[in-house]
This record gives sequence, C-alpha cells and structure tokens, in this order.
Amino acid sequence: MEGDAGRNTVVPACAGLTANQAAEVLNVSRTHLIALLEAQETESRMVGAP
Repeated sequence: MEGDAGRNTVVPACAGLTANQAAEVLNVSRTHLIALLEAQETESRMVGAP
C-alpha cells in the first residue's frame, strides 16, 4: 500500500483477520506483527488453534 500515507482503514472491532490482513491494515510486516503478538504487546486470539 505504498503511497497511502494519511489514509484510514475502518475495521469492525469484531472482525477476524489473518496475520497477513492485520499486518496490511496496520502497515507493518507480518514478521513484526507476529513478534508483537508473541510479546503480548497487543490483544489477539487464535482461531482453530488446539
């Protein structure tokens, strides 16, 4: 989403996103997002995890 500076994306609070989708919405790499999730820096929930 290069060149999208200043744009906003509205996502419902109840929306379930994949890691790739969330990283795109947040404009960060998937790797960085996973690191934040593993460090419990943001709330998340795993769907379909044992």
